[in-house]
Amino acid sequence: MPSVGGASSHDNHSINMHYIKYRSFARTMLLSSFVLISAFLAGLTTIVLVIILWQTGNEELMIPTAVSGGTFLVLALFQAILSGKTACQLCKTYILREINCSKNVKSRPLLGSYRLRVAITTIFKGSYRCPYCGEEFNIWAKPKMTQPAQGSIARTRKAGKSLPTKKH
Repeated sequence: MPSVGGASSHDNHSINMHYIKYRSFARTMLLSSFVLISAFLAGLTTIVLVIILWQTGNEELMIPTAVSGGTFLVLALFQAILSGKTACQLCKTYILREINCSKNVKSRPLLGSYRLRVAITTIFKGSYRCPYCGEEFNIWAKPKMTQPAQGSIARTRKAGKSLPTKKH
């Protein structure tokens, strides 16, 4: 398959990727992803502590269980607020908010959660796939600007030369 735009075949993965238009969106996406993962871990810790507390009856675990549960609630609330600012640039659907829309066939859940996969890949890979439209976005990379062709107006103006004129 011929490469697009003069890129080599090993760059095909990055050719199909969209880029984030605004740095503020990239920061919000990273922060919301971090809060979502933290809330997931706090919720998991709370569940484990409740089970251990229920099985053993150890009253010393009541305070850590309550702190873990409170942390989960605060993080879940903060993540719900942040997720309202993480809409996909193409399909305009909220990426890190739980909604009952149909998912794209390219998206896959992680531990039963599409949002968790998006959050983990955003933090560790620097890219994510929208679970609704299926398009992949790169958080850090900027689109490569193509060089103007030789003899184009942009190059001659940049070089400080005047444009060619027609002789009659």
